[in-house]
Amino acid sequence: FWLLHYIPAYFVDAVCWLIGKERRFVKLYTKAYKLFTLTSFFTTNYWQFSDKNLKHLLDNLNETDKQIYNFDVTCIDWKELMLIWCMGLRKYIVKDGLADTDYAVK
Repeated sequence: FWLLHYIPAYFVDAVCWLIGKERRFVKLYTKAYKLFTLTSFFTTNYWQFSDKNLKHLLDNLNETDKQIYNFDVTCIDWKELMLIWCMGLRKYIVKDGLADTDYAVK
């Protein structure tokens, strides 16, 4: 593990230090490794969910209740959801902040 991951990062940081550049690769790899270890349980296991009850409940709601309790997953903008999820991971889990993203400008 150390041989293939951290030692190259330390080597590149040493070269950066010698030429007067910012040393950031060990910090970057540490963040990436932290993110990997936090999400590995969910990404390496097989998950199977059943949505029979959800479909039944959605079919039995009247139009007023459907507007109040909108939980129809076909209405979700998945691109936007994944973007928000990734920004949340970056800000709250990796503690990287959003300084160099489009959201920092807003």
